[in-house]
Amino acid sequence: MNRKCFAALAALGLLVASLVSAVGCSQGGEGLAPGTAITVDNVTEMVGNALEDLNSYEMALEMTISMEGVVDGEEGKSTMSAKGDGALDMAGKKMGINMAMSVNAEIEGESIDETTKLASYVIGDTLYVGTTDADGNTTWQRQSAPASTWERQDQIEQQMKLLRASKVKYVKSEKVQTTDCYVIELEPDLAVLWEMTMQQFGSMDTGMDPSDLQAALKKVTAKYWFDKDNLFFRKAYVYMQMEMGAAQLGATSGQIEFVAEMTMDFTKHNQTPDIQLPAGAR
Repeated sequence: MNRKCFAALAALGLLVASLVSAVGCSQGGEGLAPGTAITVDNVTEMVGNALEDLNSYEMALEMTISMEGVVDGEEGKSTMSAKGDGALDMAGKKMGINMAMSVNAEIEGESIDETTKLASYVIGDTLYVGTTDADGNTTWQRQSAPASTWERQDQIEQQMKLLRASKVKYVKSEKVQTTDCYVIELEPDLAVLWEMTMQQFGSMDTGMDPSDLQAALKKVTAKYWFDKDNLFFRKAYVYMQMEMGAAQLGATSGQIEFVAEMTMDFTKHNQTPDIQLPAGAR
């Protein structure tokens, strides 16, 4: 597998992250009046009002990204899985997430089975990233956080642009565990999604031509669940499928299929989580 295959995996992860962040356009408030029918218009209007009432939450996530195909006669497949939890405090300008990531791959008879722990914290305007190896040793890196990290209005505008450009497939009611929720499924506009991703992660070099990645996206689905009582988001699910041919991979022959799925659960809204930067990161 050439380097562009793995660069595409990284880019796909960024796209998934962009769609999950779109649930941030939920706000707290009152749900639909009793007896009011659930429609695309009234639910998306509530969803799109703003972020002002939502200052903090805790979250748990699971993500899988798989890749399989042939490049210049070389067969291979790999699966990257991640599971983690964290919290965000907009008012305190703090965010932290800890993840365990595993990679299983078979490339031309060679097997890879690796697990890494990753911690990421944003405290004010500084980003801290810690990587823990198999021996339990953690290495920290520090850099300036993106300027837009705490700019709520910019995030709202991006998310609303995506929402307005997306095709709403359905809106209905469902339970998430014991919580009564509205659930909305979107088929996002791929061009707008890509634009939003580049605005959020434009400083990150994926090593890929953006037009190649945009053309490679074949299917994107996003489902969001919102608590009926306060309209805070409760859960998000994103599915993406991407196919890249030889020209996009910079190869003479071959094709690779990528599939990504991500689920996030959100709890403890506006309960001001205790986010502490690990001592080693300082």
